[in-house]
Amino acid sequence: MQDDSADNWPEILSRLEPHKKKIWNGRSLPFRLALDGGGEKQLGDLRFRGATTAAYGITSFPTTLLIDRSGKLNGRTNVHDLEQA
Repeated sequence: MQDDSADNWPEILSRLEPHKKKIWNGRSLPFRLALDGGGEKQLGDLRFRGATTAAYGITSFPTTLLIDRSGKLNGRTNVHDLEQA
């Protein structure tokens, strides 16, 4: 998911192009993308850009969430967790 800092798909795709070239050798991304809308949200000391990003407390990208059918968060992994392992 892309936070609310991008206004449209062409902007997102443009931002991803260098990463596609570097990481995936120019191939298509092996996952789906979603644009998180809803504007900026303030929760305590944290500011989020997007309603879903705020609802699940996503503070860095990439973050992987395991969400059940009712919307309950059952697990999470983000890039900072992996760097500390």
